[in-house]
Amino acid sequence: MAECAVQSLSNKTDAVNAVITDRRLDVLAVTETRHLASHDARLRLATPAGYAVVDVARTTGHGG
Repeated sequence: MAECAVQSLSNKTDAVNAVITDRRLDVLAVTETRHLASHDARLRLATPAGYAVVDVARTTGHGG
């Protein structure tokens, strides 16, 4: 299990995918992804085959 604050998943999908795969993680909690919906392509790209995403996208505000 691990956690990371990515401060936007946009340009880090390959890196997140690699961390999960290389470290053989069962769970990775990723915060500050800045995605808007569960069907966001960035979530799918960051998720290795055989893994699932559980997310809650922020619908208001912008952190703080």
